[in-house]
This record gives sequence, structure tokens and C-alpha cells, in this order.
Amino acid sequence: MNPSHPCPVCQDDAPPGFLVCEACSLEVPAALHIAWKSASHYAAAAAAAKKDRARIATTQAAEEQAAKKIISHLRQHGSAIPA
Repeated sequence: MNPSHPCPVCQDDAPPGFLVCEACSLEVPAALHIAWKSASHYAAAAAAAKKDRARIATTQAAEEQAAKKIISHLRQHGSAIPA
């Protein structure tokens, strides 16, 4: 299990397996959350199945891009941003 880490949006503690903290995660649109979760699962599956490096890199890039979309959305529209 991964230890908690700071939320990239508000710097609060994000639980293991979460991209952002619980407060910020409540403000993530469902479509963005589903896209990130799906990309995350594909990346983990590609690594676990020991696919070729290009496939693993592609799935990891898709996961990173989905995470960036969530963080960008929250920084623009989130209410948990520190004042």
C-alpha cells in the first residue's frame, strides 16, 4: 500500500490510491475521474503483464495526461484552493 501524499491542488493529505485529497476528489467531474481511473488500470495491467516498453510508456503517458486534466480542472474551478 502506498503511503499518503500531499494533494497537488491544496496540499492536504491525499489517501493511498487517490490522486487528490478527499475534499478535492468530491469536485472532480465524473468523466474526468473515470478517464483517469481507466488509464490508471490500463497502465498497471500493462506493467503487470510485462508488455513491451512502448506499450507501458503509452499507457503511463495516458494516465499522466488524465491526471493533469483533473489537476488543471481543480486549479481552475475547485473550491479547496488555499487563499
